[in-house]
Amino acid sequence: MRKADEAVLVEGYTDALMAHQAGFENVVASLGTALTPFQVAVIARYAREIVLAYDVDPAGQHTNSIGGAELFRLIGALAAEETGVEITRVRVARLPEGKDPDEVVRENPDLWREAIRTAQPIMEFLIDYYATAFDVRSARGKSQVVATLIPMLREVRDPVVRDSYLQALGRRTGVDERVLLEALHSPKSAGGSTGSGGRQNDGAGSSGRFTADAIISAPDSIDTKAELKALTLEEGRLLRLLLIVPEQQERVAETLAAQNIQLPSTPARELLAAMLADRDRDREAGGTGRFERSRFLDALDSELHGLAIALYAERGPDPNELAGDRVRIGVDQCLLALEADRLEEEIRFNGGELVEAQAASDSDAVARLQETQRHLFEARRSLDRRRQDTSLLASAGGHR
Repeated sequence: MRKADEAVLVEGYTDALMAHQAGFENVVASLGTALTPFQVAVIARYAREIVLAYDVDPAGQHTNSIGGAELFRLIGALAAEETGVEITRVRVARLPEGKDPDEVVRENPDLWREAIRTAQPIMEFLIDYYATAFDVRSARGKSQVVATLIPMLREVRDPVVRDSYLQALGRRTGVDERVLLEALHSPKSAGGSTGSGGRQNDGAGSSGRFTADAIISAPDSIDTKAELKALTLEEGRLLRLLLIVPEQQERVAETLAAQNIQLPSTPARELLAAMLADRDRDREAGGTGRFERSRFLDALDSELHGLAIALYAERGPDPNELAGDRVRIGVDQCLLALEADRLEEEIRFNGGELVEAQAASDSDAVARLQETQRHLFEARRSLDRRRQDTSLLASAGGHR
């Protein structure tokens, strides 16, 4: 997401999994729920552009849909606040009628790539939607479209962008641009305008889902310590150990690479990479690859800096007061827990594939997936024994 400065939103985990398998790694699922301020706050930490790739209901009234009008309105509300959240563009991908993202990705990855590349800016989408929903051939229809969209256009801070949208609205409705400008600059009504279905389109987002206050108060959006919520419990424990007892950093990186395991979250992976990069900087300067805390922190961007500080400040036993073997066992316990999580994900995914193959009466696939599941269960039993052995070692070692 950071590399592309773009997050693609889909509805279900199957859509997201299929996209990642096909190499589209900036895709994330909201898991069938209405998009929430918390999710927007998290996404905005990674990308300024959001592409909506599932059912977008402009009025936000349909179950499991994104309120496109509310999301667009949020852009203006955030721009006026010191939130640190930036969403410069929101677009809507046009997929073939009746096709879910996972189907498009499976059947035609190039079509998916093009749909995302050519996704329509949300304001253009809303203009097209309301110009179709209302009869713009009638005076009443023109009035309804203008009354619905003008409050949103007021939220566009860039005058050049706002002017281009006014021109587009004029073309779709047949309303003279001078009239639209007059409506744009007229005093805002206290209650806001009413769109289709009688829903008020006030600047606060009448559903309560999308307001500047909600974003500001959303977890992870302001307080740097809240960054810890972006990590799994085991990631937090492991990274804290590696920051306080850096002698374990390279061993952990080598173990993860050897076992083909990644830390689950992007911030965790980036923080570990930054630790290793600090050691490389020391070697380039003629040193031995020593980790230096202040140099490491100075090189981090603001987000990772906040996460590192939060980990240093996290309450818990001081690893420096523990014997070296105790620290090593603690690190190994974290690594085994991460490996267990990865195995459980593979078992769940393979089990889902098996159910689909059985439903399709695909005997070859069923046999292959059953064999895979058997190996995964064996690996889990072996891992459980290793975790038990590690726990016994930890217990036998006492506190020192």
